[in-house]
Amino acid sequence: IEVRFDEIPKDIRSLVDAEIRVRGLAAADINDHRQIVQAYVRVGGMGDVDVLVAAPRDPFSVALTPLAELQHSSAAPHRVKIHGVALGPMIAGGLFLRDEDRGVFVQCAAPEVKAGDVVEALGFPEMGFFSAQLSDAECRVVESSPIPEPRLATVKELADGCDADLIMVEAQVLQRLDREGR
Repeated sequence: IEVRFDEIPKDIRSLVDAEIRVRGLAAADINDHRQIVQAYVRVGGMGDVDVLVAAPRDPFSVALTPLAELQHSSAAPHRVKIHGVALGPMIAGGLFLRDEDRGVFVQCAAPEVKAGDVVEALGFPEMGFFSAQLSDAECRVVESSPIPEPRLATVKELADGCDADLIMVEAQVLQRLDREGR
């Protein structure tokens, strides 16, 4: 559940991955039809927060989660760590990473990353539009590797979901449509 602070705590980052108890006002955002669209707890400040289990001192010390298992981790209450090669620089508010088998989108404010950088990402797994992704992630470049080559994808692979990966397709152009100068 979302917690909204009246006063933004100075050490709010120390609460990421901690287990806490909050005391506050149960509230909700409503739409024009007076339906609840999001419940939240409103608290005054850190005096209304008890830390039950502190966050790990080194959050990157958690075990790696293979990208193939990321979808099963989407109900996990804590951040997971993944490892992959950057398919390019930041785009659309994040990075696209690939391990041996698949690609994933990582929503983050990453440091300078270029194609071929090996990145560790620590974030919260969630379902994206087509597949699992990481949100609110922290990323760090750990080494460099060759720039990844696009994978040749078949029509069947595209239909089955070839999400978040750098691909190449072979096709025959059947028609060209010009629309408003495009």
